[in-house]
Amino acid sequence: MDIRSIIITFILILPSSLMAKAQLTPRETMLHVFNRFAYGPRPEDAAQMLADLKKTKARLDAWFEQQLKPELIDDKAVAEKLKDFPRLSQSILELTQKATIMQDDKVQLAAAKAIDRNMELQVQNELSEQLMQSKVLRSAESLRQFEAVLTDFWFNHFNIDGRSQQGKYTTPSYEREAIRPHVFGSFVDLLKATAQHPAMLRYLGNANSRVMNKKQEGGINENYARELLELHTLGIDGGYSQKDVIELARIFTGWSLSGPYGGNQFVFKREWHDTQEKTFLGLKFPAGHAQDEGDRALTILAEHPSTARFIAKKLVLAFVDDKGDPALVEKLAQTFIDKKGDLTAVYRTLYQSPEFWQREHFNVKFKKPLHYVVSAVRAVDGQMESLNSLPIALKMMGEDLYHYGPPTGYSDSINYWLSTNLITQRLIFANRLVHKNWPGVLVPSEEKEISTGQELIAFLENDVLQARLEDASRRAILAALQTDKLRAGLKNSVNAPIDLNRYLALALGSPQFQKR
Repeated sequence: MDIRSIIITFILILPSSLMAKAQLTPRETMLHVFNRFAYGPRPEDAAQMLADLKKTKARLDAWFEQQLKPELIDDKAVAEKLKDFPRLSQSILELTQKATIMQDDKVQLAAAKAIDRNMELQVQNELSEQLMQSKVLRSAESLRQFEAVLTDFWFNHFNIDGRSQQGKYTTPSYEREAIRPHVFGSFVDLLKATAQHPAMLRYLGNANSRVMNKKQEGGINENYARELLELHTLGIDGGYSQKDVIELARIFTGWSLSGPYGGNQFVFKREWHDTQEKTFLGLKFPAGHAQDEGDRALTILAEHPSTARFIAKKLVLAFVDDKGDPALVEKLAQTFIDKKGDLTAVYRTLYQSPEFWQREHFNVKFKKPLHYVVSAVRAVDGQMESLNSLPIALKMMGEDLYHYGPPTGYSDSINYWLSTNLITQRLIFANRLVHKNWPGVLVPSEEKEISTGQELIAFLENDVLQARLEDASRRAILAALQTDKLRAGLKNSVNAPIDLNRYLALALGSPQFQKR
């Protein structure tokens, strides 16, 4: 049986017995924190946190508190590299300004339009590439790790499709202005920022939602109102009706865009607004009001108990387990209510809750492709000399960055990602990465002298995985080692050197590393 077959076989094997209820070891504690609030530890992170095992938890506490204030973390190395992506700092207006051509008698209009279209496609391609590459860069190298994790989480919560005509030029600004600045702030501010951004207004069609005029022109679009209730705030079981969807859609009539290329900034069009009385969630909205109705509705939704529970459960599902521990959900929801949607307070409650540290929640979340690829690069201390190929790897694994069509965003559940084909792509990546055959990623050579199976297991567990291999994984690796020795005619030479790359690939494909 070859290495790939072995990995595919044991990656789907569940542990044969339930883990004991013992507390996490210092190494497990370190891995738990870096796998949930970062994209896995680099060797230097592990060394720093484990230098004095008695201080590991205190050091992790200090690290987490530091992560809650990313503006105080000096991230100049990444900031310098981000200068290579000039498109990402441009406004929507700058990106959508078409090429102007000075025409004379020798330049035909058709030719001018062709050049104009080529320049448009060039901008779109550059923008898409720079956006995906910058995300990989921040995830792998930024010292503001929790900010990178949260930006991905909240982008998926308020998902837009960057491939759409509406999203091609607005996605960078959406993440830069509506998502990232608010991930440690107030939920209501995050909600309002997404509601008024051109990306969301276009994606869910509210930019064109208007009350019918005397000429029977226009019409109300319910898409944004429906997703706002179901996906962004209350949740599908949050206590609203179809009538509430309609009333909320009426409230948001006139929330539109102004400017060239279909609009590049939020504007309230009073003449498009339904000024009649409305009743939303049992609350009266008197006639004669304007934009303030939408602002009031967003505040009501942000402060609603159903929103608190919905957001709390989604955070637990993303950062703890796929079941949504009810006690922990209620604890986070209460903090959300008590602190009026202060997201930092909710994250701190999550980190400090005893439920988060229970062994049953350790290493049970399946890594999405972004987390898997980046954590693999970080685990082997890989240095990214070029970012072109990593987004391609993610696409092959099923996570095409910024290009997910449904408003739900990419799932955090193992059921979405666990298939033989997608796992095979991970194994191919792991094998090429450690054999220094993945373009743009430089992996330092391992110089350890390892001759026995015991030494090999210790190296993989302590230097790479930062976790104990499950029994099935151990057996598979040792069986592969024995097969290699037999094939090489070294059955009696127990001290023969081992090709570490082969087993590094096995480790990065193991169930332990696939999970976080």
